[in-house]
Parts: sequence; C-alpha cells; structure tokens
Amino acid sequence: MIANFDVPPRGFRVTAGEDGAWTVRYRTTGMGGAALFFAVWLGIWTGGCLFFTGAALFEPGGVNYAVLLFMVPFWGAEFFVVGFVAWYFLSVTRFTFGPDELVVERSLLWWHNRQSFPWRSVTAVK
Repeated sequence: MIANFDVPPRGFRVTAGEDGAWTVRYRTTGMGGAALFFAVWLGIWTGGCLFFTGAALFEPGGVNYAVLLFMVPFWGAEFFVVGFVAWYFLSVTRFTFGPDELVVERSLLWWHNRQSFPWRSVTAVK
C-alpha cells in the first residue's frame, strides 16, 4: 500500500494563512469504542446519581440529608468526567507554524489553552 501524502489523515486539515503561516487543525476521530464505553458508563452513572438523589429528596419521612451529602462526590465525579470526555472528543487542536514560533492552541467552546514555542526550542513536531 502506497501512502498519499497530498491528502492529510482523517481528523486533520491543513491551511495556509495570508501571512505565510501554516495551520494544522486536528480533531479526535476514530475512537468509536472509547466513545461508546464513555457513553454507556456515563449513562449508567447519571441514572444512578438521579435515582439516589431522587430517593433522598422524596422519601416518605422527609429529605434524607445523609444520602444527599453522600451523593456530592458522585455528582462531582460525574461533572469532572463529562468535562474530560467533552474536552477529549470535542476539542480542536491547532498547530500554527509561524515564522518565529510554533503556536499550539486547544479549544472547546469558550475555553482556550494556548502555548507558544520559539523555533530554537522545537526539535520535532509529531
């Protein structure tokens, strides 16, 4: 099999800017098994959190504050994992090859993480 280097791999898009800088845009692709695992896991986790929180709030004897307090770390873990999965699967990474520096930016909605590297410190881009 001969590789065609004129066409970037799935998930990559290469563009040239007016200032001569090249930009490589990447979005995670090909992770269907991991995405299915996270979807099933988070679905079951969310269902369990909703069930136990609802049971604590609507007990016949009143609100069970011990169970509600017990559920706080579970809801915290839920929000953390949902944020991580969204960051991993939905974020976009851009590599901009400018004349003086390499700029790497990863973004999801309004949140951006940007790092600049002067060319003298870059040994390889993989």
